[in-house]
Amino acid sequence: MHVGTGANRRSQSGASQMVTRMVTQRTSGRRVGVGGSLHRALLGALLAVVGLLSIASSASASTTYELRGEWSVELTCSCVFPTGSSTVTGVLLISHMEESTGVFSGNLSLLGGTVPGTISGTATGSQAAVAMSVATPVGLIEFTAPEAAIESSGAAMSGSGSYKDSEGVQSGAFSAKKLRSYQEVEKEEEELKKKAEKEAEEAAQKAKEAKEAKEAKEAKEAEEAIKAKEAKEAEEVVKAKEAKEKEAQAKAQKEKEALEQKQRAEKEAKEHSEKEEREAKGAGAGGQTGATQTVHPLSAASPTAKVLAVGSGLVSLKLSNPNGYPVTGEVTLSAVPAGHAGSTSGKGKATVLGHGSFTISSNGSQAVKIKLSKSAMAELAHHKTLHIAAKIATHASGKTVVKTYNLTLKAPAHKRP
Repeated sequence: MHVGTGANRRSQSGASQMVTRMVTQRTSGRRVGVGGSLHRALLGALLAVVGLLSIASSASASTTYELRGEWSVELTCSCVFPTGSSTVTGVLLISHMEESTGVFSGNLSLLGGTVPGTISGTATGSQAAVAMSVATPVGLIEFTAPEAAIESSGAAMSGSGSYKDSEGVQSGAFSAKKLRSYQEVEKEEEELKKKAEKEAEEAAQKAKEAKEAKEAKEAKEAEEAIKAKEAKEAEEVVKAKEAKEKEAQAKAQKEKEALEQKQRAEKEAKEHSEKEEREAKGAGAGGQTGATQTVHPLSAASPTAKVLAVGSGLVSLKLSNPNGYPVTGEVTLSAVPAGHAGSTSGKGKATVLGHGSFTISSNGSQAVKIKLSKSAMAELAHHKTLHIAAKIATHASGKTVVKTYNLTLKAPAHKRP
């Protein structure tokens, strides 16, 4: 950037006016001949002088250079810097410059960016007054070069000056070379800004896509979990229904078998009763012929064991039928009243602990499952054993025999962990 000064322009204008006046005065008389030739020669000489003055003025004109841009800088000092050396290097970035005044400013970075600072000054033609300020760990260092030279059309600067710190003033110098223009710096910054914005936009897009993918995955997993739960619940309902149906079928089958067994027992008992009647009639008739018939009495069903183990609130009482024909009957378990232990008379007020029924084939046996009352289970839990009376009513051929047996209930053994 080249800017001519006002003083130079005023000097050129004055010279032109002087030449014009001289030419006018010399030619106003319109002399000719030898005198006219002399005048013309004088006029040419004056014009040549004006040209030389113009050239000299132009050569001495002040030129202000564009200093904005990035510079490499080297500082030297007669002292020793805090780094232990008399020379340090860094980078300058002159970012502001007034065209009309030549005032400039910017930032300074030394030792790879670890030591920051500032630069300022005023450029006039090929000279500049430069001031630098650096903040170091040991304090502020100021450098001034009042008459630094601007060289190579504004591509280099150098000059001598002085350093000032807390210990005093030391002589030194600086030199700087322009690395690139400020337009190039701004272009690079703009490119870096656009690149950063693009990367940020891409990162935001990726984050958005990742978030959407995560949300979609979570939604899918939640949906699959709901479906799995519903399927499991449906399967459990089906299994429960099947189990209930099987239980109902087993119960119906058991009831059917029990009914059939009862019917058979009743049939056998009826046949036995009819047989006894026939034998009795035959015995009456045989009295005339001397024949003898024997009638068998009904015997009660009896327990096969006196100590019964209890499990899950149930007791299994196994009964045997000593008769040569089927029998049916009922079992009632009661707590033995105090003072009646060992009695089989069945007398005395007792607390009923459970009921059961049976149908036993001739000379056969059957395990009767009897559910115990809560009071019986509480007594067992407290005393571990419980003395009871088992009242057994046995029926066959329209006859009934009742007998009571003293038994002992034993609490279930606790499994060790």
